[in-house]
Amino acid sequence: MKFTDTYIIGNLTFLSSWLAVLFALFFTWLIIRLQYRKETAQLYSDLAFTFIIVWKFSAIFTDFSIIVQQPLSLLYFNGGKIGIVFAFIAVCIQFWRKRMTVDAKEMAVAIMMTQSIFQLAMVILNDNHLWQEVITLVVFSSTLIYSIRTTHIKIALQNFAFIHILVALLQPVPIYAQFSVWFTIIAVGMWRLWQRSIRK
Repeated sequence: MKFTDTYIIGNLTFLSSWLAVLFALFFTWLIIRLQYRKETAQLYSDLAFTFIIVWKFSAIFTDFSIIVQQPLSLLYFNGGKIGIVFAFIAVCIQFWRKRMTVDAKEMAVAIMMTQSIFQLAMVILNDNHLWQEVITLVVFSSTLIYSIRTTHIKIALQNFAFIHILVALLQPVPIYAQFSVWFTIIAVGMWRLWQRSIRK
């Protein structure tokens, strides 16, 4: 999905992708809180908070001169793409340190759910070609339902990553520039590495 729209809330201007991330994090946390153990919901909320804070305050490094001259501009700036990379690294480190406190199946569902809700929100918040929106809606809404109901979590997670890559290839943005795809690939890779470390 291309980011075609911006939204103004108060004095702040938000890209559609920012709102999609917030929707995905909030609704995934809410579903996990209602469906699964509170420990999983707690870790997920911690990871979400870490992602937002690191992404937001990484602007200190990416726009240092502006922040020094106008500290309040930190309220309006974020770290951009570099900040997303920093935030994701921080989340990966935090998750790896606390991975043994949660259930593997529940975290796998959280991965698929976060990505599915993000993609659905992107369709709603942006204007792209109808066929691209329809494919995204059908695939990720089906995936969202399947991720909640499935008991074959390892296969489901692998299939999810494969399907996400296929859908990404149909989008107008080159696949290497789609951070959401890299999120899925790295998250699924970490989940599998976690499972292998348990079996050793």
